[in-house]
Amino acid sequence: MFNKNRNVTIIRIAACLLIQCVFFAAGAKEIIETTVAVVNDSVLVLSQLQDHIRREAYLRGILPAPISSETRKRILEEFIEDELLFQEAQRKKIQAPAETIDNMTDRFVLQVEGLFSSYAEYLKYIDIEFIDLPDFKRRARAMEEREYLINTLVSMNIALQEKDVLTFAEQLKNEGKATTYYRLSQIFFRFPENANNDDKEAVSEKTLEVLMKIHNGADFAKMAREVSQDEASRKRGGELGVMEQGKFAKIFEEAASKLKEGEVSLPIASEHGIHLIRLDEKVDARRLLFQKRFKEERAKIIYELKQKAFIRKLEDNL
Repeated sequence: MFNKNRNVTIIRIAACLLIQCVFFAAGAKEIIETTVAVVNDSVLVLSQLQDHIRREAYLRGILPAPISSETRKRILEEFIEDELLFQEAQRKKIQAPAETIDNMTDRFVLQVEGLFSSYAEYLKYIDIEFIDLPDFKRRARAMEEREYLINTLVSMNIALQEKDVLTFAEQLKNEGKATTYYRLSQIFFRFPENANNDDKEAVSEKTLEVLMKIHNGADFAKMAREVSQDEASRKRGGELGVMEQGKFAKIFEEAASKLKEGEVSLPIASEHGIHLIRLDEKVDARRLLFQKRFKEERAKIIYELKQKAFIRKLEDNL
């Protein structure tokens, strides 16, 4: 009779040798799964890595683009680290509330849908990249649950005292760094050249119509792609990126400072046209310090887990 450790070793070796397996999903598409790594007793397959790559692209407001072999290897290492954290969260029996994960998944799915100019284009993309829409949503939910568990695990030991936040804010100021950042999106309507008052009024009415649609549930990013006249941000669903306090247009900063995350401003007139601004995220000194501590704690946990982990990468399968 084999002992437990020897049995585990045999299972791991067998997993490493299991390079490919073929199966059929509901009589639809043939799926070939290729093993890319073994982490302790878990086999990581190429489709999981591809989901990870897609998710990172979607969250940046873009569709995945071809990447080099070296980039794939780097992302595989990150995915293995996530797997170690995920396993540790499961070992500690951290729970993910179903309603929270459902809401996270719904937001993520809507964000991906917003990358396309029409629902038909979205479904066409889903049909190419996944088995079908339910398959995409199932995989999206698995990714969101995984992310929730990892973030909860890392955050458990982070406690910020008010004095720490004040000290950190002072340190940033002494280093000439901002203590507040805003991540913004916009929908922009340009004034016609040599616009008169009637022209400007027409643009204002158009902006208000779009604002009403958003208040009635229309997706901001999707509306930005459809109607915004700022070409650079329109392609990204209106995303302007991160703005440092004191270093962008005062009218936008004043509007952003009064918004809660996710809220959309009233129309803001500039010399070029009218803007609707959405505050996607406000990062103040407390959040900056939390992000710093989170990064440090994550690296610490990963280092400790790697010391006792069984990891085998099959990079030739990338």
